[in-house]
Amino acid sequence: MVDLTLADSDDEEEEEDNSSTSSNAETHIVFAIDFSGSMKKQDVQSQNENGKTIKISRWSAVFTCMDDFLTEQIQEQQQEDNDAAMVSVLIFNETAHTLLDRMPLVGDGAKVRKALQSAQKMHRPNGGTSFSAGFERAQKLVDSGNNTSNVALIFLSDGRPGDLRVQPPERADMPMQSTFRRHKQEFPAASHYIEQMKEKRKGNGNSDSNSNSSNSSGRLDLHFVCLYHEGKKVRATPGL
Repeated sequence: MVDLTLADSDDEEEEEDNSSTSSNAETHIVFAIDFSGSMKKQDVQSQNENGKTIKISRWSAVFTCMDDFLTEQIQEQQQEDNDAAMVSVLIFNETAHTLLDRMPLVGDGAKVRKALQSAQKMHRPNGGTSFSAGFERAQKLVDSGNNTSNVALIFLSDGRPGDLRVQPPERADMPMQSTFRRHKQEFPAASHYIEQMKEKRKGNGNSDSNSNSSNSSGRLDLHFVCLYHEGKKVRATPGL
């Protein structure tokens, strides 16, 4: 698993200011789910109701992962008496589609869980994988909310997409791939949309921004959850 947190400030003083404002802010959880053809593979170990070890599809595994995350989020809301989080869900292969748009996670989360169960049954994984399509749609969902919201963007996939280079950067400090080519045309890569989300949180590139805009921005955390071909499911650590 690669767990990448996108920081909103560059020094400790700004981080302290942000923590005081973002702790009382609305929470927006955005799930971006890979539903390319490889997600149909049944190679993820799980347990049935009788405790027997079985193998389920990668597609089913990501919904189990989301349900676990939401359970912990609900427990946190109840323990700390926080306002209900908003939940958005998108799916992506070569293109992306929004399934849920800011649905409140109230009570035991039954409404959100029912919507996720319906989505799992209605959509069959197919096609290739484009991370840029997923992040582009995720950016729209994130930007549609209040800039003071705490956002957890949870990206669930099972492997290398078709819009990234085969070889990763040689060093961690090297810039991410900014574009990719398809059908002899150049398109923005996933990092382009990640950077745009970061910049908006900092108040840059916003005509309405002022000197206090960066201090009032909520947190933006990106968690990448990968289901490996060996059948091991790795979950992101919840919490904002």
